[in-house]
Amino acid sequence: MFSGIRYRITVPFDLKNPNGLKRYAERCLSSLIDKVKKRSTSLRQDIQETERKLSTIKSYIDGARKSDLLSDNEYFSAKRKIHIGTFLITGITITEGLLNYFSTLVFIQGEDIGIASLRWLLAIVLTLGAIASAEKFMESIIPIKRHNEPTSKPRSVLMIIIWSVLFIGVEVAISGVAEARARDIEGGKTGTLLYYGFIVLSMVLPLIAGGISWDMLHVYDSYKYTKKFNKAKHKWDTLERHIKSVMQKLEDFYNVNLNRTWHRFNDFRTYKENYNLRRGINEQTENCYFAEFSFFKEEADKRYGAILGYIESNLKNKYLGKKEKSE
Repeated sequence: MFSGIRYRITVPFDLKNPNGLKRYAERCLSSLIDKVKKRSTSLRQDIQETERKLSTIKSYIDGARKSDLLSDNEYFSAKRKIHIGTFLITGITITEGLLNYFSTLVFIQGEDIGIASLRWLLAIVLTLGAIASAEKFMESIIPIKRHNEPTSKPRSVLMIIIWSVLFIGVEVAISGVAEARARDIEGGKTGTLLYYGFIVLSMVLPLIAGGISWDMLHVYDSYKYTKKFNKAKHKWDTLERHIKSVMQKLEDFYNVNLNRTWHRFNDFRTYKENYNLRRGINEQTENCYFAEFSFFKEEADKRYGAILGYIESNLKNKYLGKKEKSE
């Protein structure tokens, strides 16, 4: 009863028209597609932003130097080496810094801020200078052969001389500072095991840290490059999943509204067929797309496919699946 009143008010021409079912079916399909278009428009900005990000990542992946990339086994081995080396260097740096500061207390005395700052500054300079000069000293003598490079850099006699002088100078400074503290610990005595042990420890720690750093440099650049490349691939996978999520949201929205539209049309068709029967109207519906849901869905899918064309042509076919080829 209420449906009849509603249809008489809202679609009176479709009720009276001999082709009213076709007209109403077209009206329903147009309404469905308009809703989907509106929904896709709201997602368009998100899709375009994703496209820009994919374009940037694709350019980076395509232009990556594959020879500089580490294999999976090499990458995890380098990662372990760098993490352990970084931990050891940090520990040695802190230890050496405290030893140097402890040693400066002997000949730089005073408790005001200026004197304390001077002691810390001297300790930091000696520590970092010793570690850096030790690393460069080793690198000048035994040039680093980086990953996938056929040969190492040629030695430079000038650099060997410069870094040798700097390293020896810093080590002499550390030995002098450490010797003063060692003599103070021993109460002015020299030549004891503790005396020499304290001096040797202060001088050897920077050499160990420099050696670890020199060893890490063999794979450090390739490790960082591979890490950046892996992050780009991970970002690509994330954006790929995001695109599929956007497409799935639109697909779900379409399917839900398609069923609602069919139920709406079916309700009208039931009333229209009774209306036609009472008034003797003969409406041909055989072989029409609105005769069954499967035919109705097929027609709707054709129109819906045009909306999906943007995503398919500009994102899915243009970017998705390209990552594997670039690898």
